[in-house]
Amino acid sequence: MNEVDWAYGGFVQGQLKRKGIDARFWKGRLYVSKKEIKETKEILKQDPNIDIIPAIIGEWGSMQSR
Repeated sequence: MNEVDWAYGGFVQGQLKRKGIDARFWKGRLYVSKKEIKETKEILKQDPNIDIIPAIIGEWGSMQSR
Protein backbone atom coordinates (compact mmCIF):
# COMPACT_ATOMS: atom_id res chain seq x y z
CA MET A 1 0.00 0.00 0.00
CA ASN A 2 1.42 3.40 -0.88
CA GLU A 3 1.12 6.63 1.12
CA VAL A 4 -2.00 7.74 -0.73
CA ASP A 5 -3.70 4.47 0.15
CA TRP A 6 -2.71 4.82 3.80
CA ALA A 7 -3.96 8.41 3.90
CA TYR A 8 -7.24 7.46 2.23
CA GLY A 9 -7.68 4.50 4.57
CA GLY A 10 -7.11 6.76 7.56
CA PHE A 11 -9.65 9.24 6.25
CA VAL A 12 -12.27 6.52 5.72
CA GLN A 13 -11.60 5.12 9.20
CA GLY A 14 -12.01 8.60 10.69
CA GLN A 15 -15.33 9.15 8.95
CA LEU A 16 -16.62 5.81 10.23
CA LYS A 17 -15.33 6.45 13.74
CA ARG A 18 -17.31 9.71 13.84
CA LYS A 19 -20.41 7.61 13.16
CA GLY A 20 -19.53 5.11 15.89
CA ILE A 21 -18.18 2.31 13.70
CA ASP A 22 -14.84 0.74 14.56
CA ALA A 23 -12.95 -0.24 11.41
CA ARG A 24 -9.45 -1.04 10.22
CA PHE A 25 -7.67 -1.31 6.89
CA TRP A 26 -5.46 -4.21 5.96
CA LYS A 27 -4.11 -4.95 2.48
CA GLY A 28 -6.49 -2.46 0.89
CA ARG A 29 -9.61 -3.91 2.49
CA LEU A 30 -11.81 -2.37 5.13
CA TYR A 31 -12.65 -4.64 8.06
CA VAL A 32 -15.72 -3.97 10.21
CA SER A 33 -17.98 -6.00 12.47
CA LYS A 34 -20.34 -8.22 10.43
CA LYS A 35 -23.34 -6.54 12.05
CA GLU A 36 -22.15 -3.13 10.80
CA ILE A 37 -21.49 -3.93 7.12
CA LYS A 38 -24.76 -2.49 5.80
CA GLU A 39 -24.47 0.69 7.87
CA THR A 40 -20.83 1.10 6.80
CA LYS A 41 -21.74 0.87 3.11
CA GLU A 42 -24.49 3.47 3.53
CA ILE A 43 -22.22 5.89 5.39
CA LEU A 44 -19.52 5.60 2.74
CA LYS A 45 -22.01 5.99 -0.14
CA GLN A 46 -23.50 9.13 1.38
CA ASP A 47 -20.19 10.85 2.17
CA PRO A 48 -19.36 13.29 -0.66
CA ASN A 49 -15.65 13.19 0.27
CA ILE A 50 -15.33 9.44 -0.35
CA ASP A 51 -14.82 8.67 -4.04
CA ILE A 52 -13.96 4.99 -3.90
CA ILE A 53 -15.66 2.54 -1.58
CA PRO A 54 -13.12 -0.11 -0.57
CA ALA A 55 -13.86 -3.81 -0.34
CA ILE A 56 -15.62 -4.32 3.00
CA ILE A 57 -14.98 -7.49 4.98
CA GLY A 58 -17.14 -8.45 7.94
CA GLU A 59 -15.54 -9.95 11.02
CA TRP A 60 -17.16 -11.74 13.92
CA GLY A 61 -16.70 -10.31 17.38
CA SER A 62 -15.61 -6.94 18.59
CA MET A 63 -13.12 -4.85 16.62
CA GLN A 64 -12.04 -3.17 19.88
CA SER A 65 -9.49 -5.88 20.63
CA ARG A 66 -7.40 -4.98 17.55
